[in-house]
Amino acid sequence: MDRWLLNTLPTWALALLVVGGFACVGLGGFLVMRRFVPSLGRHAENRSLSSAFSLSSGLFSFVLAFTIGQLYVNFERANENAKQEATVLAQVLRTSAGLPPSLAGRVRAETLAYAGEVQRHEWRDMEHGGSSLQAWHDIDGVDATLESARTTTS
Repeated sequence: MDRWLLNTLPTWALALLVVGGFACVGLGGFLVMRRFVPSLGRHAENRSLSSAFSLSSGLFSFVLAFTIGQLYVNFERANENAKQEATVLAQVLRTSAGLPPSLAGRVRAETLAYAGEVQRHEWRDMEHGGSSLQAWHDIDGVDATLESARTTTS
């Protein structure tokens, strides 16, 4: 459920939902207390109410800041992983140029097939916590071809 919510709604809508949800819960709690404990309304100028409100708003601000920080760290980590994988694929393509032409063509075709599978299917599967079995087969094929190139050239 949470992954669906994160992948379906834009960030601004999630922030609005969370902040608005907490605001509604707080307002609802205030109205319930005012309705069932009317003596609180007569003592509204009391400093203890002001202190309780300050404490709860400070705690909410801390939790909100921590959550935003964690989301940003996760976003940066995913971005870095995608960049690293793209760099490795580019290095494999550049390195394959030094192989015999038949092997270089196979490595290039298998690497591009893997990249296409990741772009078309695996990213969508990862949104729902899965992965593409075909992408694993494609990268295993690249590895097997490179291994065969290593044994034939030595």
